[in-house]
Amino acid sequence: MKYGCIALTDYRLAFRLLNEDLFGLAEQKMDLITELRMNDSVIDGNRKIICFVGPRGAGKRSLAATLARALGQKFLTIRIGQDDDCGAPRYGRSKAGELAGNLLHLMDRNRGQRLLILLDGIEYINPIFQNRTVTSFREVLTISHEHSLRLGHIDQPLNFADVVFVATAREARGITREMLDELKLIQFTGYCDDEKVEIVKRWMIQPNHSSNACCGAAQIDDDGIFDLIRCYTNELGVFELRAVFDRLQRQLVFESTVAGAAPQQRLGRQDLSRYLGPPLYDAASVRNGLQVGAVAMLGRCDGRGVISEIEVLTIPDPRANLVLTGNLDALFREVVMVALSCLRKRSAEYGISPEFLSRHTVHVNAIPGGVLKSGVSSGLAVLLALFSEIKGLPLRADLSAIGEVTLRGGIRRVIGVPEKILGAHRLGIRTLCYPNENQGDIDRLPRELVGGLELIGVDSVDQALMAVFGDKFHSPTAPRARS
Repeated sequence: MKYGCIALTDYRLAFRLLNEDLFGLAEQKMDLITELRMNDSVIDGNRKIICFVGPRGAGKRSLAATLARALGQKFLTIRIGQDDDCGAPRYGRSKAGELAGNLLHLMDRNRGQRLLILLDGIEYINPIFQNRTVTSFREVLTISHEHSLRLGHIDQPLNFADVVFVATAREARGITREMLDELKLIQFTGYCDDEKVEIVKRWMIQPNHSSNACCGAAQIDDDGIFDLIRCYTNELGVFELRAVFDRLQRQLVFESTVAGAAPQQRLGRQDLSRYLGPPLYDAASVRNGLQVGAVAMLGRCDGRGVISEIEVLTIPDPRANLVLTGNLDALFREVVMVALSCLRKRSAEYGISPEFLSRHTVHVNAIPGGVLKSGVSSGLAVLLALFSEIKGLPLRADLSAIGEVTLRGGIRRVIGVPEKILGAHRLGIRTLCYPNENQGDIDRLPRELVGGLELIGVDSVDQALMAVFGDKFHSPTAPRARS
């Protein structure tokens, strides 16, 4: 038994067990088996640690647990970082030295057993300590000379020969380059709605589920499951779906026991609002109307897409100040300044009067004001709102844009594209401008997710303005005063 590998004759069996125990994730299963086989063929011992990267609830931990069962190894987890419901770290970021010590003591307590150890949230290793102690941590994970390690406070050597290490991360950007050199990343994009329906039917609606046993194993039809997914969840994984379905089951338990009502054996879409309240999202809705100086801005919070409103107002003022309101941080202020400077530089090309910006104060506001906004991905949306207000050209309410704007008018790639597109799909956006550099992220998304959206790839501000406003963006700005 080599480090992190299994015998060649067992790979077919392991792949079959993965398919039997875990639904979907076909591409990730193939990448996993392929990487295990390639690690087995490495001679110099420089094997990669497999790292699952994807949003919460996308199946990373489930695939690791299923792999442990397929290999016949004990599944153990070291939680490096945990997030609360708002997406903030619940505890301080872990030090790499502390992590290595926990790993060694965990192996000592399970001495003599074949282990699969999941390093959950590897991106939470503190970057301050990472550059200094990551080398020792890597030595623990990638022992190539011998498969044992003796420590002064542990009498017997620890055997790494029968241990498989798997790591997880929400995003790869939080991992330093030194750590990335030791990892083999396998991307998880989440589940489409059809796959979520199967997951609900196979694993959440079970006769032996405790709540089902209490309420008489009530069933829900396919239409009801689809509405449950599309109207009450906004995520690529199934984490939120589990919580919503559990809340539905608890309502059924209460109705059948405390309230004394007869349990309803078959639930449809019309019954969801009765137990879960009004729908939170409406995928069939469309944001209608035209608006000047206002645009929907897509963001991401705790693994799901959210929408904020950016509104711009120009006020006659010889001081020509820039006013930002709506709980915007310093990074967002820089985004607005870059977008404004980009328009100033091209004012003659876009037909903007040179005196207009020097005689007007620009007020940028974000709604809702109680939520902190940050990130460079809103640069293109801010530029469109500024251009719309300055030129007096209306924007469609169902249009949004993502992309980082440069001073020279370029549009650069952003992160979190899958979550933002899902949020656009759930919240009534029908047209989205995105950087062409993110085309790879778009191609990996399920077709049903992007099927209802008009996606416009752009490389520059000029392309974005032409796609949104047509030839009108070259017309000169008429002198006007707004109050």
